[in-house]
Amino acid sequence: MVAEIDPVIANAVVKIAELSEDEIAQERAESREKFLWDQAVREKTAYENGIEIGVAQGILETARNFKVLGLPIEQIAVATGLSVEEITRIS
Repeated sequence: MVAEIDPVIANAVVKIAELSEDEIAQERAESREKFLWDQAVREKTAYENGIEIGVAQGILETARNFKVLGLPIEQIAVATGLSVEEITRIS
């Protein structure tokens, strides 16, 4: 068995056995696991939202740069995927 070879695994096996015997400790462990899972989901969601915001800002900045270069609004719309109205609002 791996627990006999690796002391870390052996400690984990002992801890699991202890938690299994103690209902309060088991509930605490489950609560902690749920907290950690929820936290990971929140962090992933925040990261994904940050990426979306960054991409949108990048598209607007690209459109702004195209306007400064004097490209026609219709070409900017094709290149960025923005509408003509969105591009005309960009300062």
